[in-house]
Amino acid sequence: MFLRSRCSGVLYRSLSTLPAFEHLLVTEPKKHVAFVQLNRPDKRNSLNPKLWKEIGTVFDHLAEDSDIRSIVLAGSGKAFCAGIDLKEGIAKLTAIFQDDSSDVARKARSLRKLISSFQNDFTAIEKCPKPVISAVHGYCIGAGINVISACDIRYSSSDATFSIKEVDIGIAADVGILNRINKIVGSDSLTRELAYTARDMTAQEAFEYGLVSRVFPSFDDCLSASIALAETIANKSPIAVQGTKLTLNYARDHTIEDSINFILTWNQSQLQSEDLIKSAMAAMSKGKEKAEFANPLIIKKATDCDGSAMFNTGIFAGRTAFITGASRGIGKEIALKLAKDGANIVIAAKTVEAHPKLPGTIYTAAAESEFDRLTASCVRSCTFA
Repeated sequence: MFLRSRCSGVLYRSLSTLPAFEHLLVTEPKKHVAFVQLNRPDKRNSLNPKLWKEIGTVFDHLAEDSDIRSIVLAGSGKAFCAGIDLKEGIAKLTAIFQDDSSDVARKARSLRKLISSFQNDFTAIEKCPKPVISAVHGYCIGAGINVISACDIRYSSSDATFSIKEVDIGIAADVGILNRINKIVGSDSLTRELAYTARDMTAQEAFEYGLVSRVFPSFDDCLSASIALAETIANKSPIAVQGTKLTLNYARDHTIEDSINFILTWNQSQLQSEDLIKSAMAAMSKGKEKAEFANPLIIKKATDCDGSAMFNTGIFAGRTAFITGASRGIGKEIALKLAKDGANIVIAAKTVEAHPKLPGTIYTAAAESEFDRLTASCVRSCTFA
């Protein structure tokens, strides 16, 4: 099934694995890339309770969809998001305020539950392990700027207008912008000016402030660049990209020592993925081979995990590969895969043992004092793939 984007006129494939949404369009413009559009164009995508909840739901689902590796978030019609739908939003609050059957303590608990649910719907964007790129045009005010503060990367068109609008409706912003903004930008003074006055900020000012990283002449340009960036990210190892996002988020909220220990624990398992070998082999091919990565949540049979499909291309046939330190671990795995592709293998290590799957391999063992000299000699004499 294909849907036509209201923003750009480009055909996108619909994602059938998601639940039906009333106020969202969710499609797949590129392989492994999801495109989420706020879709209340007649209301400038202002958030009513239904749309608010759908944002949390879609990002919870995309977080678990192993076929999706990056996400673009935009608005349909003339704006990204014009804030809260006051008519529907205030009605929900008023119902709590005017409930004469509840005392202050119970009303407070009802309000806390309501606000917490709104916070969680936006936090779902931040907690989604896939990078989220917001493509902003037109108004991005109030709830809209809260939404993009939870995204990883923010692009905008030159017509975009930003505002922390909540003081104009008599409240302190409580769904994320005041808590996240100074982790994104570098001027506490300007943050306070914007939050205290609710004044508008242009796209150029938002760029200089650090809220957005690029500004484009039109929304079509902005959206195209956002999808191209998402595609670039989706072509990387999902194990590496998602581990990077989790680490950056953890580091933002913890000390350097704590976050270094976090990545230490994380990588002691994640370095054992096949993606490391595939990426190394793609780099060795000097652009002749592109790494293809399995979706991270797919459990493959043990017989399918040797990564042989990556190397059965003949690129390395007849070439000589010199590998140091390959008596075990990743070096030996690379040697096995190169040999299967027809390469001539030279293994140099401080200690080596012949491997039954590497017939004809030249094994050279050397004492530590001779190892550097041996390496230099082999480098001069070998032809590399």
